[in-house]
Amino acid sequence: MFSVVSFTRHLPAARTAHPGTLVPPLTVVGSPAAKAALRSATGAEAVDMESAAILAAAQADGLEAVVVRAVSDGAAESVPAELSALLGPEGRLRGGLARLLALTRPQALPRALVLRRGSRRALAAVARVLAA
Repeated sequence: MFSVVSFTRHLPAARTAHPGTLVPPLTVVGSPAAKAALRSATGAEAVDMESAAILAAAQADGLEAVVVRAVSDGAAESVPAELSALLGPEGRLRGGLARLLALTRPQALPRALVLRRGSRRALAAVARVLAA
């Protein structure tokens, strides 16, 4: 787990930032119950698969690092297992599997599009903070 420090006084666009702890899970945490259990076990504010490697490398080299993250799916939202399986270990979309899922389970597409919108909103929020 990694602690998050608030930089709101240094980054005006981060005025809604929330300091807390990020936990790097071994797999996607998709259900509200699994998210609640992870929070209960770790006290983490959010799950962050992608930044753990960056922070671990910086820490191993004795360097300071800052992570600016935005939440794309909240604790009360579920991510179906079939959609979670589309992400690789680094959080990258497995394009071939996504196309196969679209052909074999088209009913999964509406939820996938909702998750995509959430991801885009989160990325835009991070971009605003970094541009400040």
